[in-house]
Amino acid sequence: MATRMLTPPAPFDISARASHAWSKWKTAFEYYIAATGVTEDAAKRTILLHCVGPDVQQLFATLNGGTSYTSAMSALTGYFVPKKNVAFERHSFRQCEQRDSESVDEYYMRLKTLSSTCEFGANEDDHIRDQFIDKCNSKSLRRRLLREPDLKLTGLLSIARAAEAADRQASAMEMKNSTPSSEHVDEVTARQGYRAPNDRRDQQCSARGQECRKCHKIGHYSRVCRSSSSKGVNSVAEELSNFQPFDDEIASHHDNGSETGETHATDTHRLFTIGQSRNKTRVKIADIEIDN
Repeated sequence: MATRMLTPPAPFDISARASHAWSKWKTAFEYYIAATGVTEDAAKRTILLHCVGPDVQQLFATLNGGTSYTSAMSALTGYFVPKKNVAFERHSFRQCEQRDSESVDEYYMRLKTLSSTCEFGANEDDHIRDQFIDKCNSKSLRRRLLREPDLKLTGLLSIARAAEAADRQASAMEMKNSTPSSEHVDEVTARQGYRAPNDRRDQQCSARGQECRKCHKIGHYSRVCRSSSSKGVNSVAEELSNFQPFDDEIASHHDNGSETGETHATDTHRLFTIGQSRNKTRVKIADIEIDN
C-alpha cells in the first residue's frame, strides 16, 4: 500500500553520461526505496530495474549484474560512473576558489561536491575547511578564521556566515548615509543659482534650463546675474548680444541723441545707455552701471 502512495523517480535518461546525473538518480531512488519500507533483496532489485526504465533495462542485460540488489546497483554505478583519477580530482579540488559573487554557502556546496570524488574518507571535512580558509575571497575573514586554535568545519561556516551578514548590513547602512537628502540638494542648488527643472516653483519661469552668458550657470539670464559685474567696455558687446536689436523708434531716437552723448530708449523698450564723462565711458545695462 505504501508503495502505491509514493511517486518513484522518473526513468533514468541513458543519454546523460555525466557521472553526477546517475549519482543524483541513485540518491533519489534510495530515498524512494527506503520510504516504501521494502527490505527484501529480490523485491528491491525488481523495483530498481522497473524504475530505471526500458533503455537501462536493455543495457543491464549486457552487464554482469548478478541476482542481488547490491550487485545490480553496483553494476549500473560502475557503468555510469567510471573509475575516477583521484589525483586529478584532488587537483581540481585544490584549484577551487571562491568567486566574487559567490556566497559562503554556495562556495561550501561547490567544495562539498568536488570533495565527493576525492576519496578523502574521514578527513573530508578537514580538507574542505583548509580549502575554504586558503581560497576564500575575504582577507579579513581569513585572518579571523586563522585566529581560531581548533577550528572545525561547522565553526568555520558559523563564523563565515555571520561575517557575511555583517558586511551586507554595514554596506546597506553606509550606502544610505552617503546618499544626499533632497533638502541638501535643494540647498546646494539654491546657492549655485539653479533650481531643478521639476521644482514646482519654477514651472512658469522662462529661464528654466537656460545658461547665463555671464557666469555660465543654469537657471537665469545674464541681466539678473548676481555675479561680479565689474567688466571693461571691451566686453560690452558680449552683454549686448543678450538683447534684441533696436526697433525703428529707438534707432531714430539714437540718431537724434543729446549733446551728452547718451542714447535712450523708450521706457518700455529701454535696453541700455551709454554716456561719457571726461576720460571715462559709463555703460548702464538693466540697471547695472559699468565704468571704464
